[in-house]
Amino acid sequence: MKYLVVRLILTVSLPIIIGVGVVLTIFYKLLWQALDQWQEDSGIWINQTQQQILYNSIYSQQILLEYSFNQLELHMVAMKGLLKKYESGQMIYKSQSSYTYCSYREFMFNECPKNVYSQINESIFYVQLYFVRSVFKFELLTPEQQYFIKMNEDLSFYSGAAFLASQSDGLIQISNIYNSDTTSLQVVSPSVLYNYTQASYQTCNGDQFIEPYDARCRFWFQYAEQYPGIFIYQPYNDALTGTLELSLSSQVLKDSKFYSVHTINFVMQNLVQIFNGYLSQNSYSVLFHEFNTTVLYHPLLVFYQKMTWVDVEFLNINQFCSDQQEILNLCQSQKEQLSSQVNKTVSFIKTGNYSIEKQYNLDQLYQYWDRFGQKQFVYPTLNNIWFHK
Repeated sequence: MKYLVVRLILTVSLPIIIGVGVVLTIFYKLLWQALDQWQEDSGIWINQTQQQILYNSIYSQQILLEYSFNQLELHMVAMKGLLKKYESGQMIYKSQSSYTYCSYREFMFNECPKNVYSQINESIFYVQLYFVRSVFKFELLTPEQQYFIKMNEDLSFYSGAAFLASQSDGLIQISNIYNSDTTSLQVVSPSVLYNYTQASYQTCNGDQFIEPYDARCRFWFQYAEQYPGIFIYQPYNDALTGTLELSLSSQVLKDSKFYSVHTINFVMQNLVQIFNGYLSQNSYSVLFHEFNTTVLYHPLLVFYQKMTWVDVEFLNINQFCSDQQEILNLCQSQKEQLSSQVNKTVSFIKTGNYSIEKQYNLDQLYQYWDRFGQKQFVYPTLNNIWFHK
């Protein structure tokens, strides 16, 4: 009897148990599939949300940047237009006007006329100082060099106005404006008191000169000499002050031949303050140049240093990754991955088919990388300095 009862129980229970097991298996399989799909959909939603947050934040900053750099560019276009009109005789000016000229070397050695010092103490706009490597007195310069100095002085009304306007109204402030010709002559407006004599000796044109500085040996001059247009050269250490400088430069032609390089030096203090206003625990902005990804702005950057974006991000690699060789290798790998992503992004920005305004084909602009255990999500955009010929 017991055997029959047990058999009956097994006969009835076993199919039920198997059925319940099958049902539970199917249920949990579908549940996990649903959870996986929910996780995937949530990840996509979070990703899209973060992309939109990044886009909204960066796009507004991009508009500010483009506006600011366009103002500099317009100043350069206007000054080059004035130079062209001056050389073609279309400018009307008082031919009997007299100016106070003196070279920087004479000024530093107290060899200028006495009124030069009193006038420049009143205003750096009252005297036109110029730099040349040898033969310093204005009367001993060649007629072409004298013409170059006088031309820039005649047109200094615009450079002075641009300088003053940027100090009060601009997000980018002009430090000075200068024109450098092919003979080592450089005319600066306003006449900022640089000590050219203390610069490192430039030897690209020989070592027979008295003064050490030579604009023709500087990277921005050589680049502008080769390439027409208007460009911002990557940040560089100024040969006279040693500080990190930014400049907008463009070659000037005369009779269809290379004549000089016109340059606007500028600082971004007001723009940096705006960038700092966007700082939060979760995000910050970076502004870098396409040449070697040299940083123009980064909240971690010590501004007197010239560094790449990747180097700034991994500035503390030894502090965070030096405990074990395995950890250091991992950090180095993360640094290399960021470098590769940045280079690919720069290439895509320059050549890719996309539209930031229409939000078209932007996926390749987003970067995903790790640093010291923190996941980073980056959306880079392009700020153009349009080239004019």
